[in-house]
Amino acid sequence: MPSVVFDEVETQPERALMIRGEQHIGRYMQAGLRYNHYSPNTTVKNNQRDQYEVGFAVHPTKGLKVELEYALAIDNARPEGKPAPSKHISVISLWSQVRF
Repeated sequence: MPSVVFDEVETQPERALMIRGEQHIGRYMQAGLRYNHYSPNTTVKNNQRDQYEVGFAVHPTKGLKVELEYALAIDNARPEGKPAPSKHISVISLWSQVRF
């Protein structure tokens, strides 16, 4: 992330990674884990955002899914020369999906 919006950004080395795993538990349940990592400039130490998620889903009928997820993000992304903000962000989501 450049300190000035109009600065050159093509020369900054970035890194992104996502790992996800899901497992069906019986006929009606599903559990999952996910890890996201993003660094806007890898030359700055501890300059990244890491996110950990865990989810549990129920399939009560064919074509219907209800999922509860918890995500914890640790955000240290910043411009060069600034201190790491070390923001901890928690999110709880409940959502449903219907297929026709």
